Amino acid sequence: MPAASHDDDTAGALLEVRDLCTVFAGEEGVARAVDGASFTVCPGETVGLVGESGCGKTVTALSILGLVPAPAGRIAGGDILFRGRSLLGLPADEMRRRRGSDISMVFQEPTSALNPVLTCGEQVAEVLREHCGCGRRQARRHAIDMLRRVHLPDPERQAQSYPHQLSGGMCQRVMLAMALACRPSLLIADEPTTALDVTIQAQILELLQELQADERMAILLITHDLAVVAAVADRVAVMYAGRVVESGSIEQVFESPRHPYTQGLLASLPSLETRPGPLAAIPGTVPHPARLPSYCRFYDRCRHRQERCFLEDPPPTAVAPGHLVRCLVAPYRNGGC
Repeated sequence: MPAASHDDDTAGALLEVRDLCTVFAGEEGVARAVDGASFTVCPGETVGLVGESGCGKTVTALSILGLVPAPAGRIAGGDILFRGRSLLGLPADEMRRRRGSDISMVFQEPTSALNPVLTCGEQVAEVLREHCGCGRRQARRHAIDMLRRVHLPDPERQAQSYPHQLSGGMCQRVMLAMALACRPSLLIADEPTTALDVTIQAQILELLQELQADERMAILLITHDLAVVAAVADRVAVMYAGRVVESGSIEQVFESPRHPYTQGLLASLPSLETRPGPLAAIPGTVPHPARLPSYCRFYDRCRHRQERCFLEDPPPTAVAPGHLVRCLVAPYRNGGC
């Protein structure tokens, strides 16, 4: 099978992440939190970025937005293109203008991400004043309209409320109102359903799909919940140890997973057909980002490993059109867990 450096379908991509490398200096040395991640997001589509905690999903999102905390963190390599233009070389003021207008983000834990000393209406209005040039009165009016649009009950009253006075699901709707206030082309949603009960999760996902259809925006959905990705995404990129180890359409990755890590994730999901007893688990842990091996990063946890997996660092390989895998064994195995 032919090797590939990133997704073959980059023509017309809204966002293109190319071999991104983001590092942090620490007591144990330089940690490569993201190390060669590549994927694309096309206009109007939803791409799920999945993987267990510590694999680099959130750092990838912060890198796209230029929010990697300095001086400890920095982007050490690769490129991030938005509408064909690199974001890495933009002056700080221009990047600040793009952030919130062209690209927005819903952060994890909305109750923590919102400012506790400002009302919800003030926080949405601030985005409109900063990025859309609205006056104070106009921004307040539009802020209430946005709260109504995300189906927040009694938006006029809730605009006067502080975050601690709202439930987690209501705070998540406020975050969505802030993120979508300036009608961005790309929304990055980082674990938007974490810590919400199942009913509220379903409402938030339905709301995301509704707003996406209205605005024709693209969504990069960051989550560890494979069921969420299967329900709403068009394509999926699976991250492990700072890299995308498998990417493709939902059908390709979920119905014919090739990378042993993807297979392990899917095998760990409970189902009605699962026999009583312990769920399947992937042994071991993700390698420390400051001590990444030179060979396959999944080697120590892989039940399909071979001798050459210890000798080589696998490149991305196309196992089908649009389906890329970083594995030396995967091209010769046809899915299955």
